Amino acid sequence: MKSNNEKTISQIKHVQQPDQNTCAIASVAMVCDKPFKLVLDAYKHYYGPEIKGVYNDQVKHLLTLYGCGTEDYLPYCPLAVGTYIFGVASLNRISGSHMLVVDIIEEVYEPFIFDPQKGNEGKKYYTSFEELKAINTIIKVLKF
Repeated sequence: MKSNNEKTISQIKHVQQPDQNTCAIASVAMVCDKPFKLVLDAYKHYYGPEIKGVYNDQVKHLLTLYGCGTEDYLPYCPLAVGTYIFGVASLNRISGSHMLVVDIIEEVYEPFIFDPQKGNEGKKYYTSFEELKAINTIIKVLKF
């Protein structure tokens, strides 16, 4: 697989999660190109003010609110060009889960990884596709 170069630039803009429980909300904000607070407020409206964890069905619901369809993928299946939200093992909590965005622009180039944990002081985050550990869910984002 070739490394990314100037010809392969993702349109995704990184959104940083402000705390340990909002990685899924930041991921939805990234793929839908919406402000974090807008997605957070929608989550709280539908699911209550406390965020202990965000489930796949909730992520899919938030995606559809902002005009994106979804398609489930089995972990470790070949991925085509597209944008995905991955559920992976947390690098910061033992037995914790984490969500991040994977954007595949061209099949011959390395996928772009957008980890909402990036930028949080003292926190580990994923930087490459090869690092992704214990992938448990993959949601393909279908933009209309």
